[in-house]
Amino acid sequence: MRTLYELENEMTPRASRWFAGLFLLGWLVWMAGDWTLRFQWYEWGTGLISAPGASVMSSEPPSVDAGLPLFTTNHVSASRGGDLSRLLGVRSLASRFEEFREAGVNVRDRDGYINRPYDVGSVPDVVVVGDSFMATGLMKDMFATRLADVSGLQVYNHALMGHGPFVSVLKFIDNPRFHDRYPRVLIWGFAEREIGGDMFAGLVYQLAIRANTGLQEDRAATEEGGMPATGVRVHWNELSPRLLKTSLPNSSMTAQAGAWLWNRVRYYLFGMINPEVVVSLPNESGEQSLFFRYHIETLRWSERVRDVSKVAWSIQYLHDWCSARDIHLIVLLIPEKEQVLQAWIPQAIKEQGPPIAPSPLPALEKALQERNIHVVNMLPVFEEAISENKAVYWRDDTHWNPRGLRMAVDRVWTELQPLLE
Repeated sequence: MRTLYELENEMTPRASRWFAGLFLLGWLVWMAGDWTLRFQWYEWGTGLISAPGASVMSSEPPSVDAGLPLFTTNHVSASRGGDLSRLLGVRSLASRFEEFREAGVNVRDRDGYINRPYDVGSVPDVVVVGDSFMATGLMKDMFATRLADVSGLQVYNHALMGHGPFVSVLKFIDNPRFHDRYPRVLIWGFAEREIGGDMFAGLVYQLAIRANTGLQEDRAATEEGGMPATGVRVHWNELSPRLLKTSLPNSSMTAQAGAWLWNRVRYYLFGMINPEVVVSLPNESGEQSLFFRYHIETLRWSERVRDVSKVAWSIQYLHDWCSARDIHLIVLLIPEKEQVLQAWIPQAIKEQGPPIAPSPLPALEKALQERNIHVVNMLPVFEEAISENKAVYWRDDTHWNPRGLRMAVDRVWTELQPLLE
C-alpha cells in the first residue's frame, strides 16, 4: 500500500501541470480579448494597412427598418477635469488643476455624429471634418454648432474624437449621403502634432483608391507621394519602435488598466506623477497648467519629419477633389497647447531632448496660400491672446476652451463669408 507521502508526490506534478495549463489558457483568452479590443475598439489596425474599400467604421447608416431612431439624445452631467487631469490618475492631485464643465445635452444622428436634429433629406451648407478639436465638448459648444449660430448656415459635424484628422475626411467621402449632392464648403481642422509628410501622403493614397485613378495618375502619385495608388499597402513605418512605443500601450485595455493602478502606487509610495503629464510653470496669476509630454516631444520634430512640402501637396490633392465637386475647402491649422504656452514648459523638460524646433504652421500656411488654398492659422491669434493673459486652452486638458473655440470659429467665418458670395 502506498503511503500518503507517495500519493502527494504523485499528485503534485499532475496538479502543477493542471495549474500551468489553466494559467496558460486564461492568459491566451485574456490576450485574445485584449487584441480583439485593440482592433475593434481602439482601431489600431487602421493606420497599419491601407486597402481598397478599407474603412474604420461603416459609412452606411443603419436602415430605418432596423427600428433605430433618427436622433438619440444623451444628457451629460456637469463634471470637473479633462483628459490630462484624468491621466494623472490621482484624484487629490488632479483636483488642483480641474476646471468645471457644465451639464448639457448631446444629440447623435444615426451615423453616430453629434449634431442638432436636421432634415435627413437635406444637404448641409458646410461640413466640418478633422480631429478631436473639431468634435470636443458638448453639442452647444462644438465647432460646427458655434459656426451655425454665427453664420445662420446649416453646418454638419462630421469630425471624430480619437481618430486623428484623416478618418473623418475619408468617411465624409464614403458617406452615401454626399455621393450625389455636396456641401458648399468643407472645413478641415487638425492639430500641429499631426503635421508629418508620411502621414498626409497616406491620405493621398486613400483618395487615389476612391477616385479609381488611371495608370498615368497612379504613376504621378507614386513619383511625387512615394507610394502606389492601388492595391493593399502595409505601412511598415507604423511598426517602427518609436511609433509602437506609443501605439501599443494606447490601444491595449491591459496597458490602460495597469497604468491606472501604477499611477496610484507610484504617487502614494514614491511621490511621483505619471511621466506622460508635465506640470507647467506658474503664469502671471500663479496658475499652473498640465501638458502632455508626447506633445512636447512633437515640438522637437525636424523639418525632414514635418516635410511641409509633402503635406501641402497632399492637401492640394484633397483640394482638387473638392474643386471637382464645387466644394470650397478651408484648412484650419490648430497649434498645440504646448506650442502656444511654450514659455511655461519647465527648463528641465526642455533640456531632455533636442531643442524645440520652430512651429511648422507658418510655413504650411504660406505653402497653402501659394497653392490658392484657403487656410486659417490660429497660432498668431492664440499667441496674441496669451500675451493679453487670456486663456485659450483648458488647464486640465489638451484641447481649446470655449474662448479658443470661439476665436477659431470667428476666424473661419471671416474666411468663409467671401466664398458664399
